[in-house]
Amino acid sequence: LPGLVAECQQQVSSLPGYPAAKTEVLALVSLYAHLQTYKHLDKSFRAERLQDWIRPHLIQFPDLYWWEFAAASGSTLGVFALFRRSAQRGMTADEARCLVDAYFPWICGLHILLDYLIDQGEDEEEGDLNFVSFYPNSEECQRRLVLFTKEALARADSLPDPVFHRAVVRGLLALYLSDPKVKSLGLEPLAGELVAAAGGLTGSYLGICRLLRRLRVV
Repeated sequence: LPGLVAECQQQVSSLPGYPAAKTEVLALVSLYAHLQTYKHLDKSFRAERLQDWIRPHLIQFPDLYWWEFAAASGSTLGVFALFRRSAQRGMTADEARCLVDAYFPWICGLHILLDYLIDQGEDEEEGDLNFVSFYPNSEECQRRLVLFTKEALARADSLPDPVFHRAVVRGLLALYLSDPKVKSLGLEPLAGELVAAAGGLTGSYLGICRLLRRLRVV
């Protein structure tokens, strides 16, 4: 493990744009690490501890539920986006900040909320924390997921190379909503609403993912 860590550090440090992105990478990684610490505590008090940790952060994100902030913290997509840009020359600290503002919380939040959406049955059986379960009802869950979808695409449009970032958002929807668990959980109407909200090539991506699942590629 120490060797793996050292190799990762060396590879990341070799990225030409990493010095400009380092502060933002460390901030996102810190959120991820704290989330994992609290999320896996004993179920009798893990939600309470999570809320205690998240509450000060919501001052900056007053429009989020606490579990939506937690979901966004659990995604590594923001870090991956920073690494991708850092592999190219000309990265600036301002550009790194803009990437984070686009990915966190909206694109990152959509990522993990979709993941938890299709895992509700498994998590309930195994006693695992599931952020989607905190929505007061299915109508509010749908409303918020549609909002996250639209906001994620709007933020993607604001970035350089918007085609790539829109593909990330629509690819997330296609990957998760093509999972057979969507049908078994009765989530097909919600899936249809999200695909419609995303528009564009989302339906085509969904069809491709379903084909790849039938071929056992994914």
